[in-house]
Amino acid sequence: MNPTSPKPTASDPVSKSTRARTVAVGASLAVGTILLFSRTFGYGFVNYDDPTYVTANPHVQGGLTWAGLRWAFFGHSDYWHPLTWMAHMLDWQLYGPAAWGHHLSSVLWHVLNAVLVFLVFRRLAGGLWRSAFAAALFAWHPLRVESVAWIAERKDVMSGAFFLFTVLAYARYADARTAGRAAWGRYLTVLGLFAAGLMCKPMLVTVPLVLLVLDYWPLGRGGSLVALRGLVLEKLPLFVLSAADAVVTLVMQKHEGAFVLHVPLSARIGNAVVSIARYLEKFVWPADLIVCYEHPGAWPWATLGLAAAGLIGVAVLAWRLRRSRSCILAGVTWFLVMLVPVLGLVQVGFQAMADRYTYLPMLGIELALIWGLPEITGPARRRVAAVGAAVLLGACAARTWAQEAVWRDSVTLFSHAVRVSPDNDIAEGFLASAYYSTGNFDEAAAHAERARSLNPRNDRVLVLLAGLSERKGDAPRAIRLYCEALALRPGDAQVQCQLGLLEYGAGRVEEAREEMTVALRADPALAARTLEIARGAIQKGDGDGALFLFRVVLAVQPENSEANGWLGALLLAQGDAAGAIGPLRLAAAGAPHSTEVQLALARCAARLGREAEAAAALAKAEADAGDHAEVLAGVAAEQAQLRNYSAAARIFRRVVALEPENANAHASLGYFLLVTGDRAGGLAEWRRALQLDPNLPGLRERLDQAER
Repeated sequence: MNPTSPKPTASDPVSKSTRARTVAVGASLAVGTILLFSRTFGYGFVNYDDPTYVTANPHVQGGLTWAGLRWAFFGHSDYWHPLTWMAHMLDWQLYGPAAWGHHLSSVLWHVLNAVLVFLVFRRLAGGLWRSAFAAALFAWHPLRVESVAWIAERKDVMSGAFFLFTVLAYARYADARTAGRAAWGRYLTVLGLFAAGLMCKPMLVTVPLVLLVLDYWPLGRGGSLVALRGLVLEKLPLFVLSAADAVVTLVMQKHEGAFVLHVPLSARIGNAVVSIARYLEKFVWPADLIVCYEHPGAWPWATLGLAAAGLIGVAVLAWRLRRSRSCILAGVTWFLVMLVPVLGLVQVGFQAMADRYTYLPMLGIELALIWGLPEITGPARRRVAAVGAAVLLGACAARTWAQEAVWRDSVTLFSHAVRVSPDNDIAEGFLASAYYSTGNFDEAAAHAERARSLNPRNDRVLVLLAGLSERKGDAPRAIRLYCEALALRPGDAQVQCQLGLLEYGAGRVEEAREEMTVALRADPALAARTLEIARGAIQKGDGDGALFLFRVVLAVQPENSEANGWLGALLLAQGDAAGAIGPLRLAAAGAPHSTEVQLALARCAARLGREAEAAAALAKAEADAGDHAEVLAGVAAEQAQLRNYSAAARIFRRVVALEPENANAHASLGYFLLVTGDRAGGLAEWRRALQLDPNLPGLRERLDQAER
């Protein structure tokens, strides 16, 4: 370590008073951070990524189950972050759809990180009050709002915690190695914590390089080329984890078709340079913070030149001060190294930059600035410094409190983005979607049209406009828009399925069949939605439309029990028993314990004169009904249709035993007892039925007539 650099003091004996101050600072950070972010507890979910991570994710909503854990580790998503998925599962298990609980969890993770930053800086760089100021600046800076208030960004705060734990563990390991002791246990702890961090967010892939930076300063382990080589070799297991995680992430994003903005490499490099400068600007002056900074393509040469000149100046200054202020070079390098994965050199997504990407990199800038300042001596100067620090933190907290209000709901979030960035088609599109979900279709249409005018190739906006056209009954325009969207996003099964539905409604049956067949083959899960639409068509009296949809599903999934069951039931209702028997048999084979299917099969077989098959289906239905009285009553009614009155009476005895207060069951049992010759028993059941319900239609007259 350079002797002129600020020295770590954590290894020195710590007095009781210092420990008390440390505890007090940690508690103050925790309480202040909770209070500052408490207004998010009253906010809801937003329509940007929250559906993917929570509100429309059946795996997450299943809670922490073995099936859920298997999906978290081996399922498909844009990122491999199983610990993040598990955290969302736990939240849903604890809070369900109540957004306040999910916000609470995010805030608590951020509170933990605030305390950890204090401990990390205290351990690495020393200085109780510098560390406290740095931790408060980290926790209360407006750039933190996106990571904390956005539920889908749980991965930010979780990966932050594991990163900070990793740094603390590495400092312990480095102390042991510097003292010449073996430290395999400590190294394995570092490795485990780093692996956990990667399982929260892959942005941590450059952490091994950050640890090398810390070896330079403040740990002072890299004094020679030989030592540096040893430090690199020491981190090979960490680099292997990083490489594996990077490969998995890229493969998953390609497999899942993550949105990729096609930008030339030169433009990506230019945007990376400008983004670094903009991050520094927003750290110093956090104004006009929005959730979606649209990628400009290529920046003007003047902007690019100014940004590059500024960054070169910072780099030159850090290098020139490397001996007198090693912390500046270390901090700037930390900042740059942690930003590399999200600078868009491999462009995924539409954004040029994002506030959330600063969560950990900005700690490097804090390290450079706060520890790069000379020691303040004298009580008067220290008082001035304390007042200045308090004013700065107060200003940050006030700005953060105001920025949190932007995240109240989707409309508020993207209305703010549109005000700050009026020509942002991404923000306009999300705002249109937010209005659509609230039922404000006029505003949705206005903002969607605005987004389309800004970027005619925004496929998501085209899909939204198509949906709005459907609502207005303008099917031809909806079809055109869906076709445009498919041209930009070929293979989108949901869009293709919706296009097929519209084409069927327009009378283009063969085109519809082709579109929907392709869609269902691409995404078999769409079968459930198609069947739901088909059932809706039945309720509206559109039997032909329902038949078309059932047959489309069965063309792709011929053994789909639900589709076969519904098709058979519909054909039977239309009088086509011969056509219904095949699908019903397939449905019964695929869902052998479905009493509804067995009853339909029995009715169909009876109409075709296949009494043995009908009797077998009824016997199976009765066996599977168990103690379900309503189902048993249905089985008895079908037995009566086959003139098996004794069987009907026997089954209704079971129904009456299960529901002794069911007047209708007593009345039915009485009828079948009379038919089978048990006059006394039948009349007794009718009398009991009338005791339970004196107003049963026609039963008293029939009883009086039978008793004469």
